[in-house]
Amino acid sequence: MDFPAPAPPRRNRLGGCLMGLAAIGIFCVVAGILGWQLLARPYARDLAHDRLEAAAATQVVAIGTLPVPPSGRVTITDEQVNRALQANPDRYDPLEDPTLTFTPNWVQVAFDLYGTRSTYTAGLAVENGSLAVVDGRVDGPAGQVLVAEDAAAIVEQQLAALLARSDRRVTGVRLGDGTLAIETAPA
Repeated sequence: MDFPAPAPPRRNRLGGCLMGLAAIGIFCVVAGILGWQLLARPYARDLAHDRLEAAAATQVVAIGTLPVPPSGRVTITDEQVNRALQANPDRYDPLEDPTLTFTPNWVQVAFDLYGTRSTYTAGLAVENGSLAVVDGRVDGPAGQVLVAEDAAAIVEQQLAALLARSDRRVTGVRLGDGTLAIETAPA
């Protein structure tokens, strides 16, 4: 008795289709990550750097020279800084709603970037007669495009220019709740 040959096993075409779609999905994710890392991220970092540099330069130039009392001590409150920031919001585009806070150990700037909140935090020290930004970090989504060291270098450069125009050098710095006190002497 001849039995018919067994039929070849049927392949589940749905499983193969799903595997193909999964492979395409994985490829797209990998390509997106590589595209962000190699192309978009460096462009976004350069743009953030350029915008921050322009905003800082504009703000510092608007000060002119540093108004220094005879004691040489300049005290700035975070309220004064925030009023100045709010007076010219277009200068900081694409950053929105920047708010600065002085604490006993840190200067903190919270801001929105493309609808998400981020924070830049750093300390201050005196180095070679100028203010130095130390231990800076960026928390939040902006950390993907804003390099803390770049922000520190921009701030240091602009403050050094302001001190040079004002013929002053820094001899001490003290942060407090809501205040920044800078001790200066003639350069």
